[in-house]
Amino acid sequence: MIGGAGYTASVAVSDGGFDNWNSGDFWKSVGVGAISGAVTGGIGQMFGPVGSMGIGGEISRAYIHGYAQGLISEFTGGSFMTGFASGGLSSLAGSSFLMYGGKFANSTLGTYSFSGLAGGLGSELTGGDFFQGAAIWIMNAGLNHLQSMVDEAGARYIANKKAAYDYMWDNSFKDGVAIREVSAWELENGNTIVLPFDKNTIGLSHNDALAVSKMQSNGYRYVKFNGKWHKIATPAHTHPEVLPGTGIGLSGIGGDATMYLTMNRNIHILTNHNLYEAWYIKGSWRWRNLGSW
Repeated sequence: MIGGAGYTASVAVSDGGFDNWNSGDFWKSVGVGAISGAVTGGIGQMFGPVGSMGIGGEISRAYIHGYAQGLISEFTGGSFMTGFASGGLSSLAGSSFLMYGGKFANSTLGTYSFSGLAGGLGSELTGGDFFQGAAIWIMNAGLNHLQSMVDEAGARYIANKKAAYDYMWDNSFKDGVAIREVSAWELENGNTIVLPFDKNTIGLSHNDALAVSKMQSNGYRYVKFNGKWHKIATPAHTHPEVLPGTGIGLSGIGGDATMYLTMNRNIHILTNHNLYEAWYIKGSWRWRNLGSW
């Protein structure tokens, strides 16, 4: 469908408009779109969430996207370099945007908008068609970047930590009123997996949406996201409503203290736009303010 839409948009803005319509070229674009979509989805599964393999992994992802799209373009009578630019440069740009672009970059609208623009410009700069290049990368965004960001359980992998904290905090409120905690696993690679929060309440987070391993010999637990295991650095969750005189709202056994003891890691608490690190020693809490995020 996206391949056909790219062809249709290209015809619409061409000299002569829809007088240039060719049903054979349209169905060719649909077929190429199907092949490209299958290849793109496979690459997304192979590399996993954006940022999970670092910038080196994203360069490799971009190269394979570019090479695959170049071959598809050449096979269907186009230019290898046009396909390579649309697939490769826009992949790298899209990954960088997600990793460093903040809150808007990690939204679905932001990903599609930036990816379509980057793919179109990459194609046009190498002599191709803007709209067909945009279509290729809109498809890449949907079948690669976006599909790898959200797990089937509804957990969300966010490569930008500030964007993750913003996402957690924003979803702790509705119309300015605190309604729930939102919890996450912060990973050793610097990224964050935010867990589903539909069952959470103002004083309770559910952390069972994803499988978590037993404690390993290296002292870490691992969480499984989209079929791959990731090392957990620390658990984190929001305290959107803290009663006076309760510090940062830390609870005892059965709540926050159990999480600390189970994970054997200091935990992160987000409250009042500040990030706190907390640890539980001899039946009482200690914490320090790490500053605003």
